[in-house]
Amino acid sequence: MKKRTGSRTIIGQWNMYAELYDRNMGKNGDIFHQEIIDPALFEIIGNFDGTTVLDAGCGNGYLTYYISNLGATNVIGIDGSPKLIQIASTNLSNPKIQFQSADLTQTWPLKDGTIDIIVANMVLQYISDLATFAQEAKRVLKPQGAITFSIDHPSHMLFMHALKLAGLPNTKFQEDLPYFETAYCLKKSLWDQAILGYYHRTLEEYTTSFFKVGFSLTALKELGRTTNIGPISEIIPRVVILKFRNIHSYNVAISGTG
Repeated sequence: MKKRTGSRTIIGQWNMYAELYDRNMGKNGDIFHQEIIDPALFEIIGNFDGTTVLDAGCGNGYLTYYISNLGATNVIGIDGSPKLIQIASTNLSNPKIQFQSADLTQTWPLKDGTIDIIVANMVLQYISDLATFAQEAKRVLKPQGAITFSIDHPSHMLFMHALKLAGLPNTKFQEDLPYFETAYCLKKSLWDQAILGYYHRTLEEYTTSFFKVGFSLTALKELGRTTNIGPISEIIPRVVILKFRNIHSYNVAISGTG
């Protein structure tokens, strides 16, 4: 396994690119989110009526604001980047919304059993410590509450790695590696205007982190995107969405960080 980096490095990069992110996401999300990710995400989550929702890794708050208009009673947006929270708090106003800056790899500033729904939209690949994230999600959710998250499909890098082995390298990934190797890597991202660090993990690693603290997987949806490979257009795995429900009572002390 390649050496992992900590949450400070990840938070630092989002502070650096906060304005770029906000400029391109705006108040509705970019086209990729509007047309591919978000419709599938909301279909899996279901009804927001009367719920308290946590948008974990809320970025500029566009999704937080959208959820506040879908029947939720309260929506809390937290993000590790103080600059993104400042942008969200300045640009978006709704009495149902609270924004807070918080490192998602540490204890969250929320009381036990107070959240009905957690949403983490394209966030977990930037989380250095899945174990703490999963346990904190477990702690703040009500019994039968649920977390739904979208991530870069782990097979996306695998496809690009295969292209490189076939002599057709893609410049998106600054480092590519075999599917079963977990590592901190760099990629061209944010509309090809930034190099971001992220964590490549297998789907097994994502799911096991939540199973270990007593979640049950209730939905999984894979989303593809067309990629041109020479003269051929191919739909490849791009995003996967998973929903876990809090159905087991489980208490455990975190013994370390990833």
